[in-house]
Amino acid sequence: MPINLAFLSLPYLEFLFIVRMGLCGSVFILHARIGISSESSHPFLCLAHPSYLNFWFRVIGRPHSLGIENDLVLLTISLNCFFRSKWVDLGLSCLGRILKLNFEINVVTLSTLIDGLLINGRIDQALRLLDYMQCKGPQPNETTYAITVKGLCSAGNTILAIELLRDWEERSCRINSFTYNIVIDSLYKKGLLTEALRLHESMSRKGVQLDVVTYNNLIHGLCNVGQLEDAFVLLKEMMSRGIQPNIFICSSLVHCLCNLGQWKDATVLLEKMMKAGVEPTT
Repeated sequence: MPINLAFLSLPYLEFLFIVRMGLCGSVFILHARIGISSESSHPFLCLAHPSYLNFWFRVIGRPHSLGIENDLVLLTISLNCFFRSKWVDLGLSCLGRILKLNFEINVVTLSTLIDGLLINGRIDQALRLLDYMQCKGPQPNETTYAITVKGLCSAGNTILAIELLRDWEERSCRINSFTYNIVIDSLYKKGLLTEALRLHESMSRKGVQLDVVTYNNLIHGLCNVGQLEDAFVLLKEMMSRGIQPNIFICSSLVHCLCNLGQWKDATVLLEKMMKAGVEPTT
């Protein structure tokens, strides 16, 4: 018996276009059409609304009836949606559909699966899948490593993230500053500044492109514990690399100077900020 998609109240092709193109803002059109609240922290979480259950079951069970049997992109988006909605079994069913259709599994699909497993606390499974990718392929890319590190740090496993990061460094894996910054941010929030600074030094040795986010995390962490001299050393270093401090870095330094009673130095720094075009916050 055909499943009725009348609840969508808009052409299926329009719906497919919205999802395929990742037009997150346009997804709210669907909210209005079927009366779903638009107050969602994630644009695709609206697709986890019960009103869409018939559609998703059809994606898994009878994709040919929707004209998407050969659409790995939509199936991968479906997998992502299920995991983020904590529907792990449905996510794995979607993976099963992908395998049954004999798609060539690519790094995007596997990275999405790793992300979903980590979100749902299945760390061992996620890491086994990462090992499989490293041994059998497709090879993980920079996004895969960033996803893994973010998931581990969010789960409170920052030390494990550092261990993996060092292992990847030894294997000469491609790791960008975004991945390092995730770990540095987690370390300074835990008060592990020594480890964060060591990681910064490792980035420099490895030739990883440092950016303003790297320095923002480190300087903010140093200022929080009153290590103003070390913070200014990093400020000098970043400027020598041609990286201009942003409002967050300047605010951290001014706040620390004021806490230490160095009002005159704080005023001088504020003046330098404004001359450099950085407007202080109120």
